[in-house]
Amino acid sequence: MRRILTIFLLICVSPLVYSSECLLDDRKWISDELPSLTSWSRIYASFKTNVPGCDDGIYGEGYTEAVAKMLSEKWQLLAELKALTEKDPRFKLFVLKHVDASADPDDLKRIYKNATQSCKKEYSELCSALASAAQKAIQEL
Repeated sequence: MRRILTIFLLICVSPLVYSSECLLDDRKWISDELPSLTSWSRIYASFKTNVPGCDDGIYGEGYTEAVAKMLSEKWQLLAELKALTEKDPRFKLFVLKHVDASADPDDLKRIYKNATQSCKKEYSELCSALASAAQKAIQEL
């Protein structure tokens, strides 16, 4: 009986936990979620809740804008990003994915400059990856 209950729960609950469908609607994204993406911890929380389902179209563009603004305007918070990416390597891939040619070109240039000129030694691996992503995005403009 216990085995049947376990199998039943796995069948019913797994699609909810691992769903790739976006459960946000555009209005909620624009009015609530997107404006809240002002720190690495908030971007990470949104990533954990909404990705992969909500990572294209207006959602993907919003994540790109949030990531680019954090890296171009709040570089001093890189330690928080590094800690989150060490805890969850998928988040590092997500951040790098959103350093792309759809970001503001001025933000991309600042990201590249920050990653190549303002990087502490302990962040060198992350900075190198960010510089490469920014450089690639700039070349695609």
